[in-house]
Parts: sequence; structure tokens; C-alpha cells
Amino acid sequence: MAVTRKKVSCVIFDAPSEMPDNQLATYADVMKFYNLTKQRLKYELKNKDPPHHNVAEIVITKVEQIWDKASIPHVSHRRVQEMLNKYHKMFMNLLKPYKSRKDSGPYQEKISQFKDESKKLFDICSCKCSFISQCQCEKSRKIPAIERDFLEDQWVPRYDHC
Repeated sequence: MAVTRKKVSCVIFDAPSEMPDNQLATYADVMKFYNLTKQRLKYELKNKDPPHHNVAEIVITKVEQIWDKASIPHVSHRRVQEMLNKYHKMFMNLLKPYKSRKDSGPYQEKISQFKDESKKLFDICSCKCSFISQCQCEKSRKIPAIERDFLEDQWVPRYDHC
């Protein structure tokens, strides 16, 4: 039987998709790519679900490549893993009771809130200063001056996705 978009579609993030290469990924972009990667690996493994760490490793590598391409210093590989694992766990815990609660008002509110929060940047920047111009971080963690406007633009939630 053929796999259709409806069968691989997620109730929260819709259809799986590639991560955009020309902008930093949001949480929604990361999860859509996670679902796409999982489907590809599942196909390669002849319909066996791939382990989370295998899928996560591919996703994390892609996220880090995009940040490297943007010339913005980011946190360690291990920290990115922790961030993805934490978000994935929240996502799975939200989906667990979906069939039994999908018509419940409070549950729909939780899903709506989760969708809104997923539009934020999956921020792995090593500098967390609120004002980039007043940053006191060490040089290796600082955001290059030429990339500041780009990063500030990326921090704004994107509402054209999902």
C-alpha cells in the first residue's frame, strides 16, 4: 500500500518537510524535518521505526550546518541534542492522549498554544545577551557584527508557516 501525505501528516505540524536553507529553523521546521527524516529512515528499514537517536543525529547535524552557514556561533552538539530531546518529549507527551481528547476544549487550547510556541526560533546561539550591541560574551561566543541584523530578524516569530 502506498504511503500518502495524509498518512504521514502530523496533527500539530502537518506534512513533513525539508528545513529551509536560507533561514534559521523554528521549532516547527525542526519537527517537520524530524518527521520527514523518520519517514525516510523507516522506508529504508523496511517499515521498522528507526531509533530516536538516529533520527535526532541527522536533524541536529542539519541544524548545526545551517547555523555554521550563517556564521553564527552556536552551543555544543550535546546541548543541541538535549534541546531536541526535551522538545521531542514535550511533543510526544502532547500527542499521547490525542485520540481520546481531540474534541476536548482544554486539550485543543494546549495544542494551539504548542503550535504558537513552535513558531519561535530553535535558538542554539551561544550568546544569549538580550541586547547584542551590549554583549559582554567572550569573543568566540560573540555574534559577528555583520550577522546581527540577520539574527535579530530570525528571532521574530514567523507566522507564515504551519
